[in-house]
Amino acid sequence: MDFFDAKGAVEVLVEAVCGKPSSFKASSEPFLVAGAQASVECAGRVLGSLGEVHPDVRRAFDVGARAFVFELDFDGMSALAAAPPKFSEIPRFPSTERDVALVVDKATEVGAMLSFARHSAKKNLESR
Repeated sequence: MDFFDAKGAVEVLVEAVCGKPSSFKASSEPFLVAGAQASVECAGRVLGSLGEVHPDVRRAFDVGARAFVFELDFDGMSALAAAPPKFSEIPRFPSTERDVALVVDKATEVGAMLSFARHSAKKNLESR
């Protein structure tokens, strides 16, 4: 397991409860490994954080293996929860899946690219 597995689990959990996709921003908690931590946001609201537990903290608690932790505000997530789904007409044209490969600067955050894609193709984009 690595940071991205933990991030994926949190992403699925937040979207299941809130009904909206989450986003992640780099954070700097001293008890987490630098570069392997992030704050969790949904609909512009900070809901918590996640990351790999720093080796010094693991040693203090006698934990030998890598460890990952996340903290989420379930009251905040519940407040963002969507109303029950509404049914709509079956689309006239079936959806298709596309795989896109992009070459971008190393400093570009994936969250910024996903946000741009979601906002610029909103009427034609069914899911991320």
